[in-house]
Amino acid sequence: MLLLPITFQFHSTSRKDHPSKSRSGSRCPAGRRAINEGTRRQSVIGVLLPPASAFASEQKSRQLVLALVMSRLDYCNAVLAVVPQSTLEPLQRVQNATARLVHQLDVRDYVTPSLMVLYWLPIRCHIDFKLCTIIYGIHTGRCPAYLKDIICTSSSTATRTGLRSASSNKYVTPRLRTKFGERAFSHAGPAVWNSLPPDICAAASPAMFKKLLKTHFLTQNFSPASF
Repeated sequence: MLLLPITFQFHSTSRKDHPSKSRSGSRCPAGRRAINEGTRRQSVIGVLLPPASAFASEQKSRQLVLALVMSRLDYCNAVLAVVPQSTLEPLQRVQNATARLVHQLDVRDYVTPSLMVLYWLPIRCHIDFKLCTIIYGIHTGRCPAYLKDIICTSSSTATRTGLRSASSNKYVTPRLRTKFGERAFSHAGPAVWNSLPPDICAAASPAMFKKLLKTHFLTQNFSPASF
């Protein structure tokens, strides 16, 4: 099987970010520049299947993409919680390009059906998925103690004694004065977890939790009739 090196490059035509001219709500121009530079120069470099289908099947192309591309997109993505969508757009373009590669689509073809067939969540949902997985580990005692000390349950708060939320699986979301502060795990993690249905939070095993969580995000972002 012949393998060819392929490098994705994205050239942004938008203005350069400057600390004094950053968009409202970002407060992190350095992080945006890092993402844009990575996707503009050499965002994803790996050995991938060429567009010609004669070299490999779709299943093998998908396995290579998952190993070489999607693993890079998932790496430490929890630090991108609550960032503006414009900051995540370069990473979303990388994911769209890999979906077109697997299904051998033209650059002008609509990529959403391919994402649904591959069961790939949007980048924003990848981040929320990571946060919820960490919270589930804390909730079930599978995470280190220092993570458990960062957040606290609603039932452990003295001011919530006797309230309905005190008997639930929800966690306290601290009040913050700035939008930038919402990127902290102590706020972003509980905020996403508290938005989940109770049956997902009460999953009996990590495998079942991830399955229910991914189905929940897929249903939220894609039309069920399109599957």
